[in-house]
Amino acid sequence: MPGFIAALEQLNRELTAGRVDPLVARFSVFEYTCTAADVSGGLGTADGCTAAGQVFRAFRTSSWRSEGGTRPVEAIVANLQGYEDDFDTTKSDEYGPGTFRVYAYDPTKTTAVLTVTSKCLPQFQCPASGFQRLVWVPEFEYVDGHWKIRSLMYAFVLGEEFLDPPSVEVKQRMPQWTKFE
Repeated sequence: MPGFIAALEQLNRELTAGRVDPLVARFSVFEYTCTAADVSGGLGTADGCTAAGQVFRAFRTSSWRSEGGTRPVEAIVANLQGYEDDFDTTKSDEYGPGTFRVYAYDPTKTTAVLTVTSKCLPQFQCPASGFQRLVWVPEFEYVDGHWKIRSLMYAFVLGEEFLDPPSVEVKQRMPQWTKFE
């Protein structure tokens, strides 16, 4: 799989503009056909299904220490763009500057850790600083000569486990966790 580090360097250059567009442009989107089980909902079912046989453009997401699933890509894009409005890249903390960037990666798992500082989101309790650090963990795949994001994990709760030093659980998921420099 050629050029994973080079692909991360390019992604990092694009992310510093503080936009989610570079992530979205790399999504490995696929067509998903809803089943009857999807319509009834529950663990392991696709979100956004209203009828068996319904087809939509899909992407896989998850949350750290929780279940993930297949969702309409438009919903994921809207969600990311909503977070983008609250990015506050002027802040810094013990993990460094608040710029949107690649923080770490595992070349053997073709996985990265992305982070940015943000205004405190209403659903979270933030420290006295009034801001929080958002963390995403994309898994990449090499498709037709390009590195694409196969899935995106949100790690807003316990996201610091992916930062320096990574937790034992993260080291199990990313055994060759390496800080991006």
